Amino acid sequence: MGMIGNVYQLLILRLLSGAFTGTFPPPFPLFPLFCPRETGVRAGTDASRLFSGDVLGPWIGGMIADSVGYRLTL
Repeated sequence: MGMIGNVYQLLILRLLSGAFTGTFPPPFPLFPLFCPRETGVRAGTDASRLFSGDVLGPWIGGMIADSVGYRLTL
């Protein structure tokens, strides 16, 4: 994305990036059925990591973009 020529190319690449990447939640409701009791702690840890990445990722990306510019960040 850092080598695009115009805003329309950026729009298309961002749409494709959003369509083919992302996160999905682990199957938390199935954990009690198939996993030992300690798995609840692991499930909570995984949920915390997922939430932290969703919250901190854009913030860190914005900080990098502010310091070095959007072209180098992308």
